[in-house]
Amino acid sequence: MIKSVSQISSRNGWSCVLSLLIVLFSAAAFGSTYTIQIGAPNGANDTLVLQGALDECVNYHPAGCEIRLSAGMYLSGPLTTTNFHGSIVGKGMDATVIDALP
Repeated sequence: MIKSVSQISSRNGWSCVLSLLIVLFSAAAFGSTYTIQIGAPNGANDTLVLQGALDECVNYHPAGCEIRLSAGMYLSGPLTTTNFHGSIVGKGMDATVIDALP
């Protein structure tokens, strides 16, 4: 169950927003059993950290996983995953933002 959803914005259109919303929506149906805590954003490019967390969930915790993001603005390129069963949780809509890199 998603406890809090981060604000998602995109400079490059709605495709990034739609992709992340689909991931978040599909995750709501599954209980999370393992938690990955992501540290503060680096201010430049957080794609590898975010993709790594998604990959760890799919590869090592297929029964359920929760990715917890710290407060701040995460800058990311495209993220891809299949069979992700879990949730992505931020510190609140005004505290955690995922923004698409140009």
